[in-house]
Amino acid sequence: MKTKLNGLVLAGGKSTRMGTDKGELAYHGKPHREYLYELLEKFCDDVYLSVRSEQHQNLPD
Repeated sequence: MKTKLNGLVLAGGKSTRMGTDKGELAYHGKPHREYLYELLEKFCDDVYLSVRSEQHQNLPD
């Protein structure tokens, strides 16, 4: 029996010390949270992205 593996990207922080949304910073040509999501998709059965409600509008489909 194969164990199901889930991935979770926690990207809902306010980045108050940094002053800008860290999830939006470019990393390998993509927003950091998108890069991490796509990386986890290679290894996980399901991947979840946790963001604040106001960040939801900036996510790709």
